[in-house]
Amino acid sequence: MTTDEEPSYYGAVETYFVERRGSPLFITPAEWALVAKWEEQGIPVHVVMEGIERVFERPRAAAKPRKLGYCRQTVEAAFRRFREVSFGGRDEGASLGGPAEDRVDATAHLSRLAAELTDLAPELATQVARLGASGTSLQAIEDGLTEIDEQLIDAAEDAMDAAECESLRTEAARSLAAYRDRMPEKVYRSALKSAYRRRLRVRAKLPRLSLFDR
Repeated sequence: MTTDEEPSYYGAVETYFVERRGSPLFITPAEWALVAKWEEQGIPVHVVMEGIERVFERPRAAAKPRKLGYCRQTVEAAFRRFREVSFGGRDEGASLGGPAEDRVDATAHLSRLAAELTDLAPELATQVARLGASGTSLQAIEDGLTEIDEQLIDAAEDAMDAAECESLRTEAARSLAAYRDRMPEKVYRSALKSAYRRRLRVRAKLPRLSLFDR
């Protein structure tokens, strides 16, 4: 869960990179855009850190990266590995139509998610349960869960008191105050929306709909 005392996704990535680089300089506006892209892709912050660490662990003969962009390929490769492991070592294009032992994990996970949603949002629970149809690829299931997750958050916001929503927006803005003047406007708006929705998820006690733990 994210609270005001915990660093934001953006703050955590910047702090980790700056510390590993050994320079007090902050990351640039262009680098903030890269962090925003990683967050939009759903790359967990611990996977971003793993990718950054791999870059700095390369032979000492290599120059230390000065820009976060040097870590882009390594971070995104780490995310691909993370997803493969989360999908049970199978290709994301694999379907649930294979042997039972190959599909049981994803099917059981979908059943658990549907059960968690039964009281919160029965219609969305039904949609989740239907995602496990034979022949559906793991990637298609993940994409479907992402869409349903968006609907779940929107429904929770509609059901919440306006004053409470405004309070969460204020908390979100406060969490990004230290970065406001250094972020491009587009990135700041994206970060603000993300920070608000994370808080809304926590307040409404919503499960995260995904095949893997982000």
